[in-house]
Amino acid sequence: MERKTLYLTTEKELRTYMHPLRQKILFLLGRNKDGMTAKQLADALGVAPSSAGHHLAELEAAGLAELARTEKIHGFTAKFYRATNVSISLGKLPAEAAGVRRAVLQNHVSENFNRWADTMDSSDRAGVPSSPEIGELLSGTLYLSKQDMAVLNKLRTFCDAHAQPTEGTAPYEFTLFYARTGDEE
Repeated sequence: MERKTLYLTTEKELRTYMHPLRQKILFLLGRNKDGMTAKQLADALGVAPSSAGHHLAELEAAGLAELARTEKIHGFTAKFYRATNVSISLGKLPAEAAGVRRAVLQNHVSENFNRWADTMDSSDRAGVPSSPEIGELLSGTLYLSKQDMAVLNKLRTFCDAHAQPTEGTAPYEFTLFYARTGDEE
């Protein structure tokens, strides 16, 4: 299935997406290929099932989560949800939403960094030598021609093609953002 881009263009959409508990739900859903119920999410997050269900409904309405399947368990119909196969774009927003966009980005980058740091700390404690297979943090300045920029843009296609779990794969979390910071050509 082709990965689509979900453009968040209103402050309400941004607030729905950036809610901390919803971010945790999306994180868990994105790592469970079989989907999860509101009860399973509630147990994993230490919240009430009704709270998890409410946040799942909000995520589903925003196009960020979807019903994966239903299953009869002890006479009840359990609904299993998964993260929708979408890339999120925080592109063009009204000026009044710029502060919310900044908060969304700061929160997202912070969460990803904390998980990366926890992974690195855990591997250090276990005596596992550093390697790209465990994780890396790359930062700096790139000087790119238009042709180089086209190559960088292909990274998105690569990421989109690998955004769903398949047999024999492991999840790697990433954050990539870049901005042209000068007028040099």
